[in-house]
Amino acid sequence: RGVGPRDIKPEIVLISICDEALFAKLVDFGLAMRPANSLYDAAETVTFGTPGYIAPEQIAVGLSEACPATDIYSVGSILYELVCGKLPFAGHCGETILKAQLEGEIRPFVWREYLKNTPEEVRCELEKIIRHALSPHIWERYLSASDFRRELGRIKVPVMPLPHDDVMAELWDCATHQADA
Repeated sequence: RGVGPRDIKPEIVLISICDEALFAKLVDFGLAMRPANSLYDAAETVTFGTPGYIAPEQIAVGLSEACPATDIYSVGSILYELVCGKLPFAGHCGETILKAQLEGEIRPFVWREYLKNTPEEVRCELEKIIRHALSPHIWERYLSASDFRRELGRIKVPVMPLPHDDVMAELWDCATHQADA
């Protein structure tokens, strides 16, 4: 529909299951940006978003450059967090995380325990795709969500059971308590 969310983070992504397929849905467009040719003047905006997930062009002054690659960066950050269990950028506060993002300082990939048995070639390919999505330079990222999805779709991931770590237990508790309410 021509609107980019611009602040994609785990808290706004809902996962649903339909006919044994997983679907991700965004539930918050609070920082959404209309296309550049709309009446909206992006030059009047200021830097805002969630450190660790917003793209470098959102941190720097050139926010008007926001495009699909901006949201691809955020999804890359979420994917890194899914496979490694933490943000791709080290820092003890928002300011140091933002600095690491601007400098493109991605932490080394240390795979979560439940993914360590994934074939090496799958982990290497996924790491390459995530690094591409997390490039600090907008012109070096995937140009569209379709391109990003196509690359992810090329990976032949073996069927694995869902992890039974603390994160999954917490998600399950949250989901079941909300259903009871």
